[in-house]
Amino acid sequence: MKRNRESKSRLVRWGVSFAGLMILIFGIFQLRNYPEAVEEYYSKGLYPLICQILNPLFNIFPFSVGDFFYLAIVIVLIAVLVRFFRLLLLKEFLEAGVVIFQMLVGAAVLVLIFYLFWGINYFRPPAS
Repeated sequence: MKRNRESKSRLVRWGVSFAGLMILIFGIFQLRNYPEAVEEYYSKGLYPLICQILNPLFNIFPFSVGDFFYLAIVIVLIAVLVRFFRLLLLKEFLEAGVVIFQMLVGAAVLVLIFYLFWGINYFRPPAS
């Protein structure tokens, strides 16, 4: 019974985390309604600072750091899916739900990182 209560508590915590991240992502997507502000404050303000920090950091590697991240994400995804199906076979449905929310939170974090580090540039005014 205690383990069940802990699983429910973890499920709620991960669910709240996912909801919070979705609110942040929704807020970022609202920036597409303000392309001039994106151009002024993000593309000409914050983004050059991000580039000044990340470019020297990633240029020390003789390979694409992005490709390494993609490979790591695929490996982690496979491991998490194996864990999820194992929990389903063991009929530990609450723990399987926790794993689902962990995957959703991980995906939301990756989307948030993408948009904060580069993707907001998609919301700039068109070049034409």
